[in-house]
Amino acid sequence: MARKKDGAKESANRRRVAEDVARIRSAGIPVLAKDIAESLSMSTVTVGKHLRALGLSFHGPMGWYGPDEGEYSAWDASAKCWCAPSSTVDGAMAEADHPTLVGRCEWFWPTPDAERVIEDMGDQAEEFVEDGGDLWLGCSVPKEAVDDLQRRLQDAVDGWLGDNGLQPTLFRVVEEAQC
Repeated sequence: MARKKDGAKESANRRRVAEDVARIRSAGIPVLAKDIAESLSMSTVTVGKHLRALGLSFHGPMGWYGPDEGEYSAWDASAKCWCAPSSTVDGAMAEADHPTLVGRCEWFWPTPDAERVIEDMGDQAEEFVEDGGDLWLGCSVPKEAVDDLQRRLQDAVDGWLGDNGLQPTLFRVVEEAQC
């Protein structure tokens, strides 16, 4: 009976964490495990466990935040994870219950490859007309034109990601140092 009661409590806590995450995200505020833990009177380790169970973890190489949300993250030895990014080293260490390492966050942003797009267009031309299609672009595209396409592709990808709410929120920690 006690095991069933503990399972129900875990499910209820997980639901509370999920509801708090949804509330915070809908307000457009960065989701910090520390804030959720405080608002729900739980430890950050417990919140982190529930976030991972919900598939919403910001730990490991991934984050929920954007590059302007923080430059540093701390390793929590008890939770065995990287915590929410912060703009300061002290702020990052405050996110962890037992910080042992702190590191600078490196943020992921996709970069389209103009040279690959040009090569793909040449392949399409060759498939379309069979012989000689590769002569259409070949090696004749000037560097300035490739750079121009690169800028245009990046602008298009950035706009598309923003318009569809698909901005990546992934980070990895580099340049680790002991706390």
